[in-house]
Amino acid sequence: MFPVSAFTKYVHNKVLNRLSQSGVLQSMFGLTPVDSLRRIVANQTLIKRAMLVSVLVGLFIFQIGLLEGFLPYKWQQEIYRQSERIFPSKKYEPHPDMGWEFELDYRHHPSHRIAIYGLQGVLVVGVAFLIARVWKKLRQVSC
Repeated sequence: MFPVSAFTKYVHNKVLNRLSQSGVLQSMFGLTPVDSLRRIVANQTLIKRAMLVSVLVGLFIFQIGLLEGFLPYKWQQEIYRQSERIFPSKKYEPHPDMGWEFELDYRHHPSHRIAIYGLQGVLVVGVAFLIARVWKKLRQVSC
């Protein structure tokens, strides 16, 4: 992180020196180089914050989908039915109730359920770690 920050400062100083020597900003926009740099940095911070918030929202939605997999089958079906009222989708004819087919497999082979729960657990922990990292970065950008 430090080399990028130092490089960014170096580039900004070079750009400011060239722009102040040429007088382009003052003649075209009536801005001093310091004013233009402040606007650029403010825009970069705003863009970075917006990107981090969008990534955070996406991670939260993905985490909710992963955590839903730990719910009992009946609860998952009720959530699915309620979401179908809002977002209707076309049934897949060869397997109209794929969730029930998985549930039957899990009841017949409990080791499959353990394997899926283990995989989901690893994914939940990984996404939680990413959410914590993005949240920390967002707090640093906001300050």
